[in-house]
Amino acid sequence: MSHQCRDEDEALGGGGHGHSHGGGGHGHSHDHKHDLEDGSGNSLYQWIDKDKVSCMNEKESGMAKNIIKPWEQRKEYLPILESEEDDAELLLHIPFTAAVKLRSFCMVGGDNGQAPHKRNEGNARI
Repeated sequence: MSHQCRDEDEALGGGGHGHSHGGGGHGHSHDHKHDLEDGSGNSLYQWIDKDKVSCMNEKESGMAKNIIKPWEQRKEYLPILESEEDDAELLLHIPFTAAVKLRSFCMVGGDNGQAPHKRNEGNARI
């Protein structure tokens, strides 16, 4: 997905840039510093039913519950979630205690260029 507005801001050194809306309209200027740090204000962490988080094909039972972290801990390497050796696919179920609107999801891959493939199944059941 292209973020032309953010790309333009970064190309200009992050100092903001202007927009104009055709037809003799108006212009405005803003920066995108908030885009990189706005996760904590919109976090659904408090609404995750952590005791009911589950994962199919996890290497050890209960590993998935430990990887759900608040925004402030998102860059911490441990704990990790590993799959069983004979099946590299993990199916992670994250239930919420209330109806939520998921706008983004942060997943960090492993070392050596290993990156998880993710697919949102919405309200699918395990």
